[in-house]
Amino acid sequence: MFRAIKRSFIEGTRGMFKNGLMTVTSLFVVTACIFIFGVFLMITFNINHMTSEMAESYQVDVYITRPEDADDNVYENIKARVLDDIRKVDNIDTANISFVDGKEKFKNYKAGLDKEDLKSFEGLPEDLIPDAFAVKLEDISLVDESCSKLSAIEGVEDVENSSDLVEVINGISSAVKTFSVWIIVIFALVSLFIISNTIKLTVHNRRKEINIMKYVGATDSYIKGPFIMEGMLVGIVSALIAFFISQWSYLGLMTSISTTVMVSSFGLLNFNDIWLRLIVSYVILGSIIGAFGSSISVRRYLKV
Repeated sequence: MFRAIKRSFIEGTRGMFKNGLMTVTSLFVVTACIFIFGVFLMITFNINHMTSEMAESYQVDVYITRPEDADDNVYENIKARVLDDIRKVDNIDTANISFVDGKEKFKNYKAGLDKEDLKSFEGLPEDLIPDAFAVKLEDISLVDESCSKLSAIEGVEDVENSSDLVEVINGISSAVKTFSVWIIVIFALVSLFIISNTIKLTVHNRRKEINIMKYVGATDSYIKGPFIMEGMLVGIVSALIAFFISQWSYLGLMTSISTTVMVSSFGLLNFNDIWLRLIVSYVILGSIIGAFGSSISVRRYLKV
């Protein structure tokens, strides 16, 4: 088996150089295909990372109702009961529930205002904002269901969340993934066409040799091996070229936007965080395109 692979590799490498211009054309097209696929793959990686970071920092504020006639002891019992009920709700990260003092929150909010804006808050009570529990969710895609259950808890005045932002993030993520799939399909078909024509030229030039090999008893796999290997080599070389172009482009983009709000607020991934997943995806895609394109071309010449 090792000898057959070695033979296929040597013959496939020779075939690449023999085809000259057609090989270069194949490399160019497949590299373009894989690079464009990689652009959307890197966008998807970053959107998934942003979504994950958002899930870790996202919190829902559960405001507590304090009856006017309730003393401190009664109110403490209400808070304890509300906290127990919150912990019983599905999708709640029970290890990340914190108490938010309403008076302190209102005080901090006013501290960030100028004198002109502060006039609007003169005469308002210090306990204008009720106390709350800041709750983190295990799965932010279930925010609506979780908030409905939290709102139904006795002693809860209101539940504040940013479900609209979650929907936007999930919508963008879904759209990018769908678009990426179609981009891969379209450019993979183009690459298959170019590679199959490249291999077809080689097979056509060696059709007599193939016929003789068939007549003397050579198996289909023995004949197809070098051609499929040639296609795979074209795909792998294209994948490596596309990877280095992607690396150069990504690092250049990160350098140019390193001081912008996008990086500081959303924390885009470093290239070191994605390079392994990227190159593995590139090589697999390039190998599949090359092998399949070659297999299509060789098949017709094996029927003698």
